[in-house]
Amino acid sequence: MLFSFILNMSYFCLYLMEFSLKDLLNLIPEKWKTFIGDEEFNKPYWKQLYTVLSAGKFYPSFENIFKALEIIDPEDVKIAIIGQDPYINPNQAIGISFGVNNGCNIPPSLRNIYKEIIHEYGLILDIKK
Repeated sequence: MLFSFILNMSYFCLYLMEFSLKDLLNLIPEKWKTFIGDEEFNKPYWKQLYTVLSAGKFYPSFENIFKALEIIDPEDVKIAIIGQDPYINPNQAIGISFGVNNGCNIPPSLRNIYKEIIHEYGLILDIKK
């Protein structure tokens, strides 16, 4: 069975909150911390990520930054799709690449993915919005 892991780090918007680097790292589930390894969290890019996020302009909301890591365990990952399309409106980004909250219009990138799934596998998907 193919599991797909979709991690969204589409940031930049208008969200403001004060938090520490420790708060950011505490969002990562323990299974993922073990899988990634302590040495990885000491690398400079974590401080760079913290600097960008602490500027206060990003989506998804702080508590959903690593949402994808909460819904799948590392041993179940077979493929990773990293989202790059920025979300520009509040309440769109949910922490899963290409995913949006119910009631939001489907972003063009997700619409294209749906079209490819329909074409490749003949599935019927409801993509009205």
